Amino acid sequence: MIGKVLDIVDKTIERLVPNKAAQGKFKQEFRLKFLEMAVQDEESLRRFILEYEGRATEVPKAILWMRSLIRPVFTWLFGLLGALWLVGYGMGKLPRPPEALLVWNSLTLGFWFGARHFEKIKRLED
Repeated sequence: MIGKVLDIVDKTIERLVPNKAAQGKFKQEFRLKFLEMAVQDEESLRRFILEYEGRATEVPKAILWMRSLIRPVFTWLFGLLGALWLVGYGMGKLPRPPEALLVWNSLTLGFWFGARHFEKIKRLED
């Protein structure tokens, strides 16, 4: 993106400044200032995130464990529950799975496999 912005500015400077030497000077000064601002912006964002999220060394271990286990636990919980329910339904031992379970399974599969899962469901329904 930065490269595209610099290309646009270069073309603008070439159209507005007829002198080739002055063009080079303006381009160089703009690039320097633009890149300095980009670095300052990046540093500002990094500081904000560190202040907002905190440093990992300052977060209690229990919170780190909970954060790292939430996705795998929900994946296994809903994945296994959904798979077992569908197998039981296919064998005629369980009623049709509730809509909430189907939604949670779709969300889990969507998280791991993206839109492919939903595209295949659409094809099966047609």
